[in-house]
Amino acid sequence: MSAVALPEFVTIEFLQRIFVKNFGSPSSQIRVENFWGGFATNKGDNYASVMYRIIVDYELNDVKRRKPIILKVMPSDGIQSLVMVKNRLYPREIHTYCELLVQVENLLKAIDDHTKFAPRCFYTATEPTMMLVFEDQKEKGYKVLQRQHQLNFDLTLPLIIKLAKLHAASAVLYEKNPSIMEPYLEGSISRNPERQDFLIHYRNCARTLGLVAENEWGQEWRHIALKLQKLEANIVEKGCELYTRKSNGFFVFNHNDLWIPNILYEFGEHELVRDVLLIDFQMPYFGSLGIDLNFLIYGSLSESTRISFAKKLIRIYHETLTGMLTILNYKGNIPTLHDIHVEVLKCGFNGLIAAIAEVPLLLMENNENLEMDLLLAKTEKAEQFRYSLFNNPRYKNFIQTLLLEFDDNGLLD
Repeated sequence: MSAVALPEFVTIEFLQRIFVKNFGSPSSQIRVENFWGGFATNKGDNYASVMYRIIVDYELNDVKRRKPIILKVMPSDGIQSLVMVKNRLYPREIHTYCELLVQVENLLKAIDDHTKFAPRCFYTATEPTMMLVFEDQKEKGYKVLQRQHQLNFDLTLPLIIKLAKLHAASAVLYEKNPSIMEPYLEGSISRNPERQDFLIHYRNCARTLGLVAENEWGQEWRHIALKLQKLEANIVEKGCELYTRKSNGFFVFNHNDLWIPNILYEFGEHELVRDVLLIDFQMPYFGSLGIDLNFLIYGSLSESTRISFAKKLIRIYHETLTGMLTILNYKGNIPTLHDIHVEVLKCGFNGLIAAIAEVPLLLMENNENLEMDLLLAKTEKAEQFRYSLFNNPRYKNFIQTLLLEFDDNGLLD
């Protein structure tokens, strides 16, 4: 971690308030003495937020201690800030950490299940800027996998179990308190005129992938290339349909951005997964469970894992989901395994979204120069960047088989 200038509001007094609230007690004396920090992520790893790791030296009951924390701050200018504000991404994330996840975990504690879904959030604020302060999971041995490391069965299994628990508990929570889901009723792809700025990205992806397929892949891919270029015109409308809840459905709290950069792994002996946590709850959506399942399966699983184990993973998901719903005394209709597969099929378009709009960012050779402007702008520089993004040989190996599957499923029509 290289030292950088931290935001001006990060002072001894600011950190003192956080530490007294979270680490002190009525009988203890706590005093922050010093701090320093740097960026918590590499340049390009997080183009939607600014992440700092702050090392805090403090004294608790005359004992000197040191603790790292993570500060997540909304970008102060540019298209990133505009997208964040218009889509209310930070208010959603603050509500998720301070309200929804607290209530979900309390539901599970009542049945003696102490599952944690995300890092602990110490502090949130809207002034002088939108921010969240988290426990630093790196201190406990958690890490994010390399962006190009797609998930095998062993990495996916604990994740799918935890996802099923989150989905089940959220359905029960909604049954008890429907208003808890109000911040998550609008999908990330929407007809709302205030939320159109980032949707250009999806159109750009369909068009650019189509151009690359036409120019670089050979004549046998021309029919797919033309379908992708035509998809540019209606990909957003198809996304709006995806995020439309049908009446009387089984709905859950979806993370809605479940890809490798948003998953923390803790490994134990022999590199076996001990635990997994989710981060970056800026785009949650209350709707079909097929939203998260498709995004995970088509956006983060390796091809061999998807082909060999997707159905087995869905079965394990279903077993965990229904088991939790039963233990938590869910009063509604519990979905069958067949129901789960139907939802996955209905929401298959989100698998396509993950594959063409997210995976290229995972597989790019060097993401240091990745900025949201390059994904959205109409400049020659941005067009060249996007063309090279999709013309990556690693991405070509990933996407070609999937495009044939998407075409067979009617998702390109």
